[in-house]
Amino acid sequence: TPAKGSQLIIPDGSLPTEEQPGYVAPRSGAAARAASATGTNSYNGTGAYGGAAGTAHAWTGGGDGGGYAWGNCTFYAYERRLELGRPIGRQWGNAATWASFARASGYGVGTTPAVGAVMQNGGGYGHVAIVESVNPGVSVTVSEMNGFRWGGGFNRVGFGNIPWNEAVGGRYQYIY
Repeated sequence: TPAKGSQLIIPDGSLPTEEQPGYVAPRSGAAARAASATGTNSYNGTGAYGGAAGTAHAWTGGGDGGGYAWGNCTFYAYERRLELGRPIGRQWGNAATWASFARASGYGVGTTPAVGAVMQNGGGYGHVAIVESVNPGVSVTVSEMNGFRWGGGFNRVGFGNIPWNEAVGGRYQYIY
């Protein structure tokens, strides 16, 4: 046991994910869909979070969505982050305000996509999605609810690829 007032040195300056403050273990079944060491994510199974790029399906998951409106992008993003073991705040408002609330709550926010990050854009009510995989210089694959780009919509989870230049061109912020 270190003496009171001692300084602890952590190699590389970061704790393992499971030991970080606020860590919540992934929901059952999430390990199979969690990000791999290569930065990709195998989310092509079935169920609430499963799908292939360019497809959509009705939401089949449970959960209270953190108090966010059922069927909307914020509801899904909250639930997906819980499944990944990376919870976010409850009631951060509309998607357009998420980056501000995330910063105020101590979350990192930046312009570089990362697996598991919330992809957020402003304008009107805004929109949020979850980064499922990153192929640097090529594309970013996301899952989202209530988006219409890949056949999604209200209470539908869509999956698709965003071209790299769009993903990093300043249109989106990423909540880590």
